[in-house]
Amino acid sequence: MCDAISTKRDSVAELLTQLKRGNTITDNELKDAVAYHQSFVMELQSYKDIADFNHATPKADCRQKDIQHELDDLKKEHQILGQELKYYRDQAKHAEQTNAESLGNQRHLTKGKEDHENVKRMSEHLTAKLRESETEIKKCKCALNKLQAENDEAKNEIKRLTLERNKAVNEPEKGEVLTELEASKNACRKLQDELHQLKLDHSKSQDKGQSKALEKLRQQNDQLNEDNKKLMGQMHELRNRLSVIAGHKLTDGNPGIADLSDAFRPTKIAEHFRQLYDNEWTRAFEEHEVKFKHEEEIIDFLAGILKDIDRFCARAGSQQLENLKFSAKSIIRDPEYQPDAIGERKDKILKCTNSACMTSAQEELADKLLKDFRKSLGMISKAPLLMIFRQVSPLIKDKIGSTASDGLYDFLEKAFELIWVMKMQDPPMEFVWSKPGDNFDKNMYTHYTRRGSKVSQCIWPAVVLHKAGPLMSKGVVQGN
Repeated sequence: MCDAISTKRDSVAELLTQLKRGNTITDNELKDAVAYHQSFVMELQSYKDIADFNHATPKADCRQKDIQHELDDLKKEHQILGQELKYYRDQAKHAEQTNAESLGNQRHLTKGKEDHENVKRMSEHLTAKLRESETEIKKCKCALNKLQAENDEAKNEIKRLTLERNKAVNEPEKGEVLTELEASKNACRKLQDELHQLKLDHSKSQDKGQSKALEKLRQQNDQLNEDNKKLMGQMHELRNRLSVIAGHKLTDGNPGIADLSDAFRPTKIAEHFRQLYDNEWTRAFEEHEVKFKHEEEIIDFLAGILKDIDRFCARAGSQQLENLKFSAKSIIRDPEYQPDAIGERKDKILKCTNSACMTSAQEELADKLLKDFRKSLGMISKAPLLMIFRQVSPLIKDKIGSTASDGLYDFLEKAFELIWVMKMQDPPMEFVWSKPGDNFDKNMYTHYTRRGSKVSQCIWPAVVLHKAGPLMSKGVVQGN
């Protein structure tokens, strides 16, 4: 329709141009005809004057006949010109009428063009609206597909966590977590039902109007987002709980699996212990070069301090853990109650004569929790234990006393801290000292200043993860 109107408009414009050009040509021809007529009348008048002047002469008759013939010819030509003038006037009048009709057609065409532009603009507006609606629908569909994918992923994750949970937790905890997992599954099913209903509503709403469908899709999309956030929060919470429980199960008595969140994990401790040899041990060695005659004496003195600290921390750590287990389990098995009733003694403590029993699983759980508790807060005990060590260590009392140099005190304090942390590991980390005369083991030690196939003196112990366990840090020996 738009192409037909455009073609018609072009043809009418071309016709108007031709009519204007024809009118211009007709006007020019009319002007030429009028000028020619005037000249003809003047020439005729001159011939008449000549005829009147020569009327009396005998030769005038012949000349008059010639003029009469010429006059007749001029009259005929005048008639022909008159007919042509009438024809051109008719043509001019017809051109004016055609021009008026063309102007009317042009006005009608202009109005049609405006209507066409209005229709075109309306069509473009409706097309844009339709495209916007289609874009919104596509976005909503993408959001729905994304939510469905996330729900499927959450469902798979819940299945995986359920399997891990079945392996990692015991029966009492398993029932609680499985209940929460079942609730999450029900939420997933509900979310899937809502997604299915949303698809059905979306397919029905396409026939009822785009605006209502989009509004409903937005509302349900918001609801699905909220439900998805809640479900993801529950899933993350369950995942964290399972990770903690599974981590406890895996790391309990298994030093081969490191907890990366632990700042005092065995690899870090071994690294700090090697730095202790490079820094504090070297400084303490240099400060005591003037007090001892031979460097072997300084080495044995510093090695003796390490051995004393190792024995003290091993015994203190074992006693602390046993006391902690005894006290905690006693409070659980034999609870006490102090009444505050009027008339009774406030210091009277009520206690049951029959103690409760703990199962082996409960004993293991209590031991694991108490080990973690001691490991988390054990650094608080470092300073009091160091003071006790300085009082009971024979080497410290006899050879150092209260006059320890700054370098030696720094070495003592840093070594005590690291060895105390080693003994809080489960199981505790151990030292391996090489004895004089042993074969040099390149996998466990490095040479000090002399190389040799035999060991003459152990400078620094090797560190292993546990007794007879894998190597964590090499020691240093003097070759022979």
